[in-house]
Amino acid sequence: MISDSLKGLLIHFSVMLVLGLGTTLIFFYVYLPSETNHGETITVPNLVERHYNELEEMLLQRNLRFEVSDSVYSSTYPPLTIVRQYPKAGNKVKEGRKIFITLNRANIPKIPLPQLKDKSLTHVKAVLNNMDLQIKAIERKSSPFFNLVLEATYNGKPVEEGTPIPVGSSLVLYVGDGYGKKSFEMPDLFGIEYDEALVVTNALDINLEPLNIKPGIDTAGQVLYVVRQEPLPATSINIGEWVKLWLDIKIDSSFYRQIHADTLTENVN
Repeated sequence: MISDSLKGLLIHFSVMLVLGLGTTLIFFYVYLPSETNHGETITVPNLVERHYNELEEMLLQRNLRFEVSDSVYSSTYPPLTIVRQYPKAGNKVKEGRKIFITLNRANIPKIPLPQLKDKSLTHVKAVLNNMDLQIKAIERKSSPFFNLVLEATYNGKPVEEGTPIPVGSSLVLYVGDGYGKKSFEMPDLFGIEYDEALVVTNALDINLEPLNIKPGIDTAGQVLYVVRQEPLPATSINIGEWVKLWLDIKIDSSFYRQIHADTLTENVN
């Protein structure tokens, strides 16, 4: 009697176990896939270079959605076209998936022109490329410095650092030919402030030897003036040549003026 009851219980338990397992398998492998479209995927189309107005109909046909996540400007693409997308074209996604797009702006933004003057042509090319600016032409000008950018023009007019110009604009660059003037007449620096003389010598690309300052004077807080120079004014010198300057805190002394006059006379003779 006990044996028959146990046998019946085991049969009952086995039936419940089979039913439970069957229900579980049906839920995960039949019902759930049908509700979630498991195994059914859609290939993401290529949206890059498509116009914004085309997207809704194009994606609706594929049961996909889209959202503009960013906007940029690129001269490579027409206005209001797609520059980037995520997921990328060719990826497999489920129905209803949202595609995030980056849109090319309709209005061309302006950016300040970076410093180009006195930079190497190689450097300037890299800077302009990074800023989506173009080089329309490269013209050579007389200069001892080969491939040094001397000037940039936009629409036929010189443009300076900081000038706002549209992204994608084309510039004409004027660069050194490496055969420019290599010698010139030494300017007369007598009586000018040292800071001003420094600007002149830097512009002419000549070098200054250690300065000669009158012994015993306190230069702290004082303006120093050029009271003597070598080479003398009007002497022919080369780019890169060394120049000596003598400095003092005053120049109205007849002593310095006489020395300067004598040196000029000697130079003329």
